[in-house]
Order: sequence, then C-alpha cells, then structure tokens
Amino acid sequence: MVLKRLDRLWFSPPAAAVRGATAGAADLLAPSWCVGCRSPGTDLCPDCRDDLRLLTQHPYRAEGPAEALPILEDLSVLPVLSAAEYTTLVADAVLTFKDHQRVGLTRVLASALERAVRSAATLCSSEQVLLVWPPSPPRSQLRRGRHPLGELIQQLRLPAQVMPAGHWVRHRITVTDVVRPGRGQKSRSKRARRQTQNRFSLVPGADQVLRGAEVMLVDDVLTTGATLGRLYQCLCQAGAHVSAAAVLAATAR
Repeated sequence: MVLKRLDRLWFSPPAAAVRGATAGAADLLAPSWCVGCRSPGTDLCPDCRDDLRLLTQHPYRAEGPAEALPILEDLSVLPVLSAAEYTTLVADAVLTFKDHQRVGLTRVLASALERAVRSAATLCSSEQVLLVWPPSPPRSQLRRGRHPLGELIQQLRLPAQVMPAGHWVRHRITVTDVVRPGRGQKSRSKRARRQTQNRFSLVPGADQVLRGAEVMLVDDVLTTGATLGRLYQCLCQAGAHVSAAAVLAATAR
C-alpha cells in the first residue's frame, strides 16, 4: 500500500510539473557543459565525442577483476565483454548520464554498449539468445525518476539472434527498499558490494520462456560482479543457460 501511494505521488502530473520546473531552473543557473572539456552549451563537444568513441571502440574481456562473478559448469568465470574501462572521460560520461539527467549522451553511450553486446553475442551458440538486464532498484527509480540502463537498451541495434527479454525479471520489493536511505554501488567497499542482496525474482510465466533458453546478461558498470551474479543465479534456477555478459564500462583491478 505504501509503495503504491509513493508510486502514484511520484508519477502524478503535479510531481512531474515540479520536476520539470526544477530541471528548467537548474539549466538557467548551470547551463549545459561538455562532460569532457567543460565547453559550454553541449553535453559532449565534437572532440570529446570522438575521444569517447575511440575509448569504446574495442570491447575487451573484463571478468578478471570481478571476484563476485559466477563460476560456470566448466569452472571458468562468466565471460564479460566491456566497451571500456570505467575511468576518465568514460566514467564522467556514464556518471553524468545516470545521475544528472544528461539524456543527450544516450546515443553515444548506447553505441558503445552495442559494440560490447555484439562482441558478447559471438560467445553464444544458439539461434536465439535472450538479452536480460537487471531492473532498476526501487531507491534509484525514486531518486532518478528514470531507468538509465533501460534507456540505453532501447537504443541498441541488436544482432538478429538476440531478443530483449529484461521484462521477465523484477525486484522483490520491500518497504525498506524505498524508505531506508542507501548508498550507490561505487560508494561502498568491495566487501559491502559483494554482500549486496539484489533480490531478483521472475514474473509469472517466465519459467516457461527461460527454461532451456540461452541468455546473455547486460549491465551498465561492472564492479565486483555481484549484480550479474545474482541475476545469473535467478535465471539458472529457472532453467536458463547464461553464457556471456556485456557491460558499458568496467572498473580496473
């Protein structure tokens, strides 16, 4: 009941009007500036856009430093393809897009994630692969009023054999997920991130779709791999075969 009331309040027309007015006032007080070189009037200037494309041009295997990633049946770690390391311009662009409403960065970041997804798809062997991503945590959804990862995935031009299937997974929400204050992943210690209980569950009917299906996971930033690990566990319990993952950026060792 509490969650429903909060949901109705947040997405009501008056609340949307307040958020819009606040964003407009923020633009007047702090006009848009390039996240790379701080040039005024743009989210990403042409030079920094070219730099970002170069930094994300060649996806690489990033599972090594992520100690919480799942171990597969052959005792190897779940392979993860990352578009870039989470440093310098890439980190600034991802953080600004997620937490500061810079939706003008959507296309260039989606293109980077798309390259990682296409590279990860080469590790899959089925004629049809389901692409699954973690739903937005309740606190993040309330704080941002949007799902940044979902916005990127909507822009992806997926390989022919890859089908989006993120709607089959949801959070198991409790009241404390919404009303208890929390910190983001990157502000926590490694131990705290490993112990994070990302409580995923499947929507009714998902078992029938996922049983025996090959699945590729996708997320925005790879840190310890705890989120991908929990998602992997949830899907495998439904009988899915998770063979690879793709991320926009990964933290270094």
